[in-house]
Amino acid sequence: MKKHSLLLLALALTGCSSPVLERQHGYQVESITGQPLISGTHLSLTLDSDNRVYGNAGCNHFFGNYTLEEKALRFNQLASTRRLCDESVMQQERAFLDRLARNARWSVKDGKIKLSSSLGEPVMLVREKR
Repeated sequence: MKKHSLLLLALALTGCSSPVLERQHGYQVESITGQPLISGTHLSLTLDSDNRVYGNAGCNHFFGNYTLEEKALRFNQLASTRRLCDESVMQQERAFLDRLARNARWSVKDGKIKLSSSLGEPVMLVREKR
């Protein structure tokens, strides 16, 4: 009985370890609006401790500022480099940056970070391994 109680406690505690949105850590974009990323593209974002955000939007690097308050995540003064890529990659990049430019809320869903914007269609993030 004692063995089963310890096993149940261990399972309950590991189930409680859901991800949180952390500063000074990178996140990889897994999907935008429910669509997987175009093969060969890598989109990412990092929130630094000075309220700066930066990352890769698929073709260009982006940067700007953010505020994080409880479940609200707001990006502002976003800018990016101006490289030109294949049109489908550029459309994916615009969809990603458009969602970041909207006031967002974040939540945890299925062990992933979900960024919901005023556009209603989420961006799903997974924590990058160090």
